[in-house]
Parts: sequence; C-alpha cells; structure tokens
Amino acid sequence: MPEEQQPKAAQWPAGDTMTAHCPNCETPATVDIVNVREWDMPWRPVDCDNCFAEFELSADGSTALILAPAEQSTARGRALLGTIFVFDPNEDTP
Repeated sequence: MPEEQQPKAAQWPAGDTMTAHCPNCETPATVDIVNVREWDMPWRPVDCDNCFAEFELSADGSTALILAPAEQSTARGRALLGTIFVFDPNEDTP
C-alpha cells in the first residue's frame, strides 16, 4: 500500500489517562488510554458510572454516544423488574 494511503496512527495524549465527558449526562470520567495508544486504536469504548450510557472516546477527545438507558420506563417494565425469575431446567413450562 502506498505511503499516502496508509492510515495514520491515532495521536493519543501523553500520560496513562485522560478525562472524557459523557455525551449523555456530561459527567467527567477518567479513562485509561495506555492500551489504546499501544495498539494504535483510533477510539475506545467507555461506560459512564453515573447514567450507565456507553460512548466512544477518540484520540482527539471527542465522544460519540453508543447506547443510553431509556429516559422513562413503562408500567410493564417496572413490573418485570420486580419479578423474580427462577430457571429450573428440570421443570416443564408451557
């Protein structure tokens, strides 16, 4: 592949970590970037501890939301969250 067509390695900042703000709730998170720099990855996934969203962090510090929890739950959803499910492989169920 010609030199001009080869992708450039991501330019991660110096240091072991960088701060990223969740695109869903704006909560700052300290993100480990040692491995992504070592493996020349263009971005890494991050989980928000505050709102439980998932987003990608790019080497330039930009973020992109991948998955966010629902803003509202339904009555059926709340009822299912309170239901205890027991799996018994020996029990026949219709």
